Amino acid sequence: MSYYNTTNEKQPELGLLWKRTENQKEIVKRIFNSNLQGFTAFEAWKIYESLGVTCPLTSIRRAVSDLTEEGYLIMTPDKRIGGYGSQNFIYKKK
Repeated sequence: MSYYNTTNEKQPELGLLWKRTENQKEIVKRIFNSNLQGFTAFEAWKIYESLGVTCPLTSIRRAVSDLTEEGYLIMTPDKRIGGYGSQNFIYKKK
């Protein structure tokens, strides 16, 4: 379960939110599968949105963090400048 229920949602809405975050994670997995050299979370978000789906950058950062904790992605020591001018770590498929 990747949805962090900070707003104390109840069923059935909570189930829909869980499903949406799982779908986001699956799309993020496909994005990282498409480039074995890796992406920053910001780059993955830009690709995600280019697919015609919108969500906040924080949702993609959550998906990347969850996938890293699950062992699907690794955070490399390398960085790139992100969309807001700061350094972002590059993640890639393990």
